[in-house]
Amino acid sequence: MSQEALEEVLRKASSDAQFRSRLQTDLEGAVRGFDLSAEEKQQLRTGAGVRGVPAGAMPAQQAAAHAMSAVAAESTVAAESTVAAESTVAAESTVATQSHAD
Repeated sequence: MSQEALEEVLRKASSDAQFRSRLQTDLEGAVRGFDLSAEEKQQLRTGAGVRGVPAGAMPAQQAAAHAMSAVAAESTVAAESTVAAESTVAAESTVATQSHAD
């Protein structure tokens, strides 16, 4: 039954941008009503297992896999942007401190 729940989540993610966004920001809350295993939730977090949808799969499955890959990619980009921004702020603070010390 859990596989069916995962497919339902993927179908919903493929057609509902708000749900996709919630998966990214609050996965546990978004999937609360679905019977997913911890492993399936982890797959949703990372996008693992949803990218390799067979070419002959139903269009809804392909769209869902694409949607979940996009969610995983957005999470990665957001994390990388945060790290880059923090690094930039730290570097600027260091330069400012060194300028005031001179």
